[in-house]
Amino acid sequence: MVLEALERIRFKMEVTYIPKHRLILVRVTGEIDHHSAESIRRVTEKEIRRTSAINIAFDFGSVTFMDSSGIGMIIGRYKTASSLGGSVIVFDANEQVMRLMDMSGLSRLVIISDTMQKGITAMKKLRGVNV
Repeated sequence: MVLEALERIRFKMEVTYIPKHRLILVRVTGEIDHHSAESIRRVTEKEIRRTSAINIAFDFGSVTFMDSSGIGMIIGRYKTASSLGGSVIVFDANEQVMRLMDMSGLSRLVIISDTMQKGITAMKKLRGVNV
């Protein structure tokens, strides 16, 4: 039970649907490891089905740690979004997370940005939509 309580403290997620952009915004707080990555996967897949969103934006401004499970989770969400004609944006990541994403080559697949708005602008440019 103590471990279970610690897991809850180390990870928190909030999901918001933004209809204008057919986008699910996932705000993550804490650590992204194997357990939390699986939770993020389950919740985002459920919300995509519920809302018919095609785009996913991850706010990593409060992420304190991420391992390779987080990279795998993002790649999985990229596959889902791209199969629907959408995109994935990751924004406001700290230096450690940015370094991990750079080493993995993730920027070839997803939009990595300082802010959500810059990410949305980049997404629209990729699709040829006037900004």
